[in-house]
Amino acid sequence: MYNVKTVNTLEDFIVNLFSLEEKTYNYVYKIDGKFFEAFEGSPISKGTFDINVHLEKRISMLMIDFEIKGIVSLECHKSLAPFEEPLVVNQQLAFKLGDHFEELSDELYMIPENMTELDLSTYVYELIAVQLPIRIIHPDLREEDEQDEEEKMVYSTHGAVESEKEEIEPENEDIDPRWQALKSLNQNNLN
Repeated sequence: MYNVKTVNTLEDFIVNLFSLEEKTYNYVYKIDGKFFEAFEGSPISKGTFDINVHLEKRISMLMIDFEIKGIVSLECHKSLAPFEEPLVVNQQLAFKLGDHFEELSDELYMIPENMTELDLSTYVYELIAVQLPIRIIHPDLREEDEQDEEEKMVYSTHGAVESEKEEIEPENEDIDPRWQALKSLNQNNLN
């Protein structure tokens, strides 16, 4: 049986580890814009998400599966037009019991054995925020934006030095002997 909890404060995401037995627990949350306001500098101000958390308590670790589905309201970086973007996140995090807190990888954390509570709100926020693209483009402009990206030339210095020299120095003109001597010194340094 799932108990759906509409989140009013971040404290609703705190799991009491001390009372957990070795079995699987299921938590269901609903969040909206108020959740994102609690995180300073959040790129998300509006959105609604349904979150299913499956927590499996083992002897020496916690396995937590996050299933996050929802819609986030964004503003296009190109046109400044608002739009809604659907997001789906399925991620498993493991919390190994140890003697201190340490992030061992993106999916593996060590937490102190005597830790009594685990706040899931930060993990939920990060899992959602990392799904946002760096360049937020309205869906109607994405195809146009992709074409613009294909047309852009990539700057490369490899081989450019040789072609620039050819353009700068005409082949058939007489060069002042003093410049010719400097040019040969430069060529010797390059080789």
